[in-house]
Amino acid sequence: MASTFQTAVITGATSTLGVACATHLANAGYGLILVDANRPRLHAFADAMTTRTRQAVEVVPMDVDSVAQRRAFIDKLALDESRLGHGPHRGRPWRHA
Repeated sequence: MASTFQTAVITGATSTLGVACATHLANAGYGLILVDANRPRLHAFADAMTTRTRQAVEVVPMDVDSVAQRRAFIDKLALDESRLGHGPHRGRPWRHA
């Protein structure tokens, strides 16, 4: 079944739950934006996902506890919102947490 979404953002991508979600979504045909603070694990996981699923995978080394880093990331996503399809922010501006 084709999805209206093109890309999924996974924070905590190298955690057990993040790996499970990313794997499931990539197998369903989603491209991935993987976000995690652990650069070596993040890059290794992204390489493995690209090899295994042949989906587009982008890595974002980021500490989600940092307000400044979150805001910069959200601003970048808002500028390129078309990659994320029609998610919960459709027709509304992104809000900073």
